[in-house]
Amino acid sequence: MTTATWRFRRGIIMFHLTMSSEGSPVAAIRRAAEVFLDHLQNIGAATAIEISTSSEEEDAIKWTDELDARHVAQRLEMYPDTTCIKVRCDLHCVGDDDRELVIPNGMLFWSQLAELTSPPDERIEITINLNTDVYMATSWGDDRDNQALAARNAPRFNAFLVSYLRDTSATVDEFSAGDYPGQVDFRGIRLPTS
Repeated sequence: MTTATWRFRRGIIMFHLTMSSEGSPVAAIRRAAEVFLDHLQNIGAATAIEISTSSEEEDAIKWTDELDARHVAQRLEMYPDTTCIKVRCDLHCVGDDDRELVIPNGMLFWSQLAELTSPPDERIEITINLNTDVYMATSWGDDRDNQALAARNAPRFNAFLVSYLRDTSATVDEFSAGDYPGQVDFRGIRLPTS
């Protein structure tokens, strides 16, 4: 899907984070997802949760109802051998007309063990994967000038990322944004200063 000044494509921008497991990787994976869901309401909404466990196949457990942090936390208690949690999300942005612009499947989040055999004190891996360049001032939309939408929405994403990092003590270890040189860094989306 391409819209005038922005585009949709899976995996356009990725933030790779790590977080201490504090000796309990399953609890850390859950906490990472629960904090994500708490903060997600500022920029979007969860549409599906997928769970992988060491006793089931990958993404064997899926649900699309009761996706708030409290209900998810209750459901996760049923899976003491969780190895990965994925959250599929719609993004809720502000459009050119100041109305809500919903981007279906605009973001994918996951928290996981680095390896199934990882020691309990190894950091867990977290990925925040953007499937749109709506936050970029220079996009790959039909009209590459996306400064108006970026100015409305990138600060909201950056505030989300900062608060998520603060509340989990996670760190951004690397980011991937090859098509957007100079527009993404370890703190989030960089907007032009003038």
